[in-house]
Amino acid sequence: MIIKTEGSDPVIYQTEANCYGYRCVAESPYIRALHEVVDNDTDRCMVFEYLDTDLWSLRARAQELGQPFLKAAARSILEAVKAFSDMDGHFTALHTGM
Repeated sequence: MIIKTEGSDPVIYQTEANCYGYRCVAESPYIRALHEVVDNDTDRCMVFEYLDTDLWSLRARAQELGQPFLKAAARSILEAVKAFSDMDGHFTALHTGM
């Protein structure tokens, strides 16, 4: 499990927590799943699923298998961005350029 605490910026924490209230984000296979939110008036944190690898490790594994890693990674990232853009008109201003 990965635990994300409120830390020093409660606004960013609350914005992220709110995003997981949308079904399009919560059910997306391209976004880390949120298991639980703890808020006991003293502590606030979100508990996410644990992923046993990262993109850099997957790159090497894909090269060994001869699979087109960059295309698959780009598609997954775009699918995740699409999920965030589907949040009932909230937070739809996404800048995907450089």
